[in-house]
Amino acid sequence: MAGEKGEKRKVKRVIRLFFNTYDENVAKKIFESLKVFGEVKVRRSSILKEFYYVEITPPADADLKDLASKVEEVVRSVGDDSVFGIRVYYVQT
Repeated sequence: MAGEKGEKRKVKRVIRLFFNTYDENVAKKIFESLKVFGEVKVRRSSILKEFYYVEITPPADADLKDLASKVEEVVRSVGDDSVFGIRVYYVQT
């Protein structure tokens, strides 16, 4: 039965990032730069080609709030003026 003592629930901990750029090379540089934070999964919108959705699975001991802040810094520094609409947040369920 769910919720019984001794049963461990799997916790999902991820950093989610949304951003827009018309420059695919900049997007690739951002993805490469984000790999230092954990496993990176990327999806691109099929409707708006400049819209990217990224999910980063960090190490279990990572501070998600701090990591989200660092991810945003990396995206802004690597993307410079060619990246816009940046949204970064973390999920722990």
